[in-house]
Amino acid sequence: MHKVGETAITQILEAPEHLIAEITPEGVISVPVGSEVSAGTHAIVDGNPVLIQTSTHQ
Repeated sequence: MHKVGETAITQILEAPEHLIAEITPEGVISVPVGSEVSAGTHAIVDGNPVLIQTSTHQ
């Protein structure tokens, strides 16, 4: 789930597809993602999880 107008994932839930609309709060968008997606590794862009590019240079 992520807030409308934002790309950061705010919560990841495992739920049956038929309950998604019922458990999604107002002002939040639910996007189906795989188990490899987390708030620390991905953002939601145009309704799809996108890997966040991080710099490996320190």
